[in-house]
Amino acid sequence: MKFTLAFQVYNKAESIESVMDSWIKNLSGRHECEIIVVFDDCKDASVEILHRYLRAKRQDYIFLFADDRYEIFCNNLALKYASGDYIIFIQDDNWIYDEQWDWVLGEVLGRVENVGAAGLLAGVELLPDTEKIRLKRIEIDRPHKGEYFSSHNLPCYDFGVWQVDSIARPFCISRELLLLCGGLDTAFCPTCGDDLDLGIKLLKQGKRNIYIPFDLVNTVASKGTFDEGYYTENYNRAYAVNFARHQEYITQKKGGVELIIPMRQGSAGQLVFTDPAEQGQGNTVSHESGISVGEHRGDGRFTLFAMPKAFRGVFTTIQRNAIGSWMRLRDRPEIILLGSDDGVEEFCRENGLRHVPNVECNEFGTPFLNDLFVRAEATASNEICVYVNADIILMDDFSEAVLQAGGRFDEFLMIGQRWDLSVTEGIDFGVSGWRQRLIDEVKLRGRLHAPTGIDYFAFRKGLWGSIPPMSLGRDVWDNWLVREPLLAGKAVVDASGTVMIVHHDHDSSHIAGGKKSDSFRIEQRRNIELGGNDRSLAYTSHANWELTPAGIRLRRIDEFLKGDNLSAAIKCIESSYRQMPEEVRRQCVELNSRIDGELWTRLIAAARRELVSGCAPNASRLLLDSLESGQKAAAAERLRKGIECLNEGVATEAIRYLEDAATGCMMLPNLYYALAAAYAQAGRIEEARRACRVELSLEPGNRGAAELLERIEHAANECEHGAGIYG
Repeated sequence: MKFTLAFQVYNKAESIESVMDSWIKNLSGRHECEIIVVFDDCKDASVEILHRYLRAKRQDYIFLFADDRYEIFCNNLALKYASGDYIIFIQDDNWIYDEQWDWVLGEVLGRVENVGAAGLLAGVELLPDTEKIRLKRIEIDRPHKGEYFSSHNLPCYDFGVWQVDSIARPFCISRELLLLCGGLDTAFCPTCGDDLDLGIKLLKQGKRNIYIPFDLVNTVASKGTFDEGYYTENYNRAYAVNFARHQEYITQKKGGVELIIPMRQGSAGQLVFTDPAEQGQGNTVSHESGISVGEHRGDGRFTLFAMPKAFRGVFTTIQRNAIGSWMRLRDRPEIILLGSDDGVEEFCRENGLRHVPNVECNEFGTPFLNDLFVRAEATASNEICVYVNADIILMDDFSEAVLQAGGRFDEFLMIGQRWDLSVTEGIDFGVSGWRQRLIDEVKLRGRLHAPTGIDYFAFRKGLWGSIPPMSLGRDVWDNWLVREPLLAGKAVVDASGTVMIVHHDHDSSHIAGGKKSDSFRIEQRRNIELGGNDRSLAYTSHANWELTPAGIRLRRIDEFLKGDNLSAAIKCIESSYRQMPEEVRRQCVELNSRIDGELWTRLIAAARRELVSGCAPNASRLLLDSLESGQKAAAAERLRKGIECLNEGVATEAIRYLEDAATGCMMLPNLYYALAAAYAQAGRIEEARRACRVELSLEPGNRGAAELLERIEHAANECEHGAGIYG
């Protein structure tokens, strides 16, 4: 289901960002939404303010402009450009406070047959009369209505969705249905009456108009300013036109309004469905979350999966907080929980989440990483999947980052650092602003964890191929998941700079005997045997890409060189090279002028080791080409003299020149071949063997070095030495 949010704005610079934010930040992410804003002769900064806000939110939008043509014309203009299944007409003083309001609206529209228009602020009951329009406003008080509600002196209505005769703005209607009605009637310009007219037209067609009791405020209409002067005159005219048009229907109208979907307010004021027919059938709404839990499995563009611990003690609160935040992501994902620990199945049933109970475990009851990922990928409806530890709270920036990375790369892994925070109480998701309060708390008391801690892995299916049967949560498994894509030259994105994830502080009470137990040590040792203990490519700081406020960019090689482990840095540069070779080549050329002497010396030594080992051949060559460029001419001269000595049979002198050349510049063609020949001539066979191997690592196609190495391997110390051995 797709909604078009159509805003009409007239000089509201002081408040329009707040209005727009109330609608966008409270989206559930389950439905696609587009934004259309019609500016009606705006003379203030409203356009610039919304442009800046929507760009920052990465929200697609359409701006349209009218020349003081009034609200009805502006709404019809938005209808012309709308592409949603339903269009919602919103005034520039309409704030909404219900989280996941779009999900509630979609649920109601799906439940009501033959629905016409849905009023989001109020409904209208037409009272029979033979002389004029008489009506009763149907509106239910909510936490934020306050003085605006009390100004109407309305009677109390039972809480829920009401079938009504007509509606008032803001309202929602099927785009196709409104087009069939010819749009909104501009005869009611400049102000009002078209909504009442539309509702009556829909009644005549046999449609059911409804009112949904959203926590929504209209700061003009609700204050009663429409009862004065200009507004009073136009309302009276609108009523007169409507009575003239629909007199026969109004005078013969029978029946009144009716409660059709019972609801209630949760403890935090959230909307909760309480349909009697559904009570006891596993399809009610969680009292804590206000979210329907039956068979809904989410229709997001990616899948989150996790392996929760048993819902016992402190982990009940921790996991309800974490998973509850996932359920409220703006672009809500499909959520799959795996495992059969206490409370997992019940939590899934209560909250409409997918459940995969059977995951293979070791003899200590710890799940195997490979089986967990295989089952999750097989169950997931989406190509993009995310494993998240079940103690991690996610914000809306997480969804945006996952989709951004998925849109950029065919194969990718996205990871990021976490913020540690002591959270001891359950989050009241029904209270507006819970995210901002948590963010403020993190900024005040939170601690950014080191790059070694990784709690989520966003990827496209099939990234790793075969995963070793390591035990989840028992060391090195997370490092392996990072290292393998980097070694394969795939995109690994560090989102730490733009994505805030919050980790609950907790102890290790979920591990029998704790981390010092024999079972934990056994599992840890097995993981190291299976996944290796190489931490040189294992952390968020080793990612070859980074997500910044300006977008995804290749991480600069300078960033890798800030650490002490230059071997890891060169491997990271190698991974970056396989992503963008020309950019890495350019940065390597620039590097020589930017590093100090100590780092220069250490980096050359590390690059030489990596080149000989074959672990990072491209990065090592690029670094050596750049760093040794200043010594190249002098080294070439020493190489020339060394070859002369070699051909003259003066091996000792040849070795001196050639070793000096190698100290200054390793990358000279045939340097190590000549050095190997000199060593062989001097009877230093083991050194000759090593020099041949270095030459072949630098130039695998060097036939002379290959033949010399073959002779050394077969003849050992019986190798023929002679002045012409270099050839």
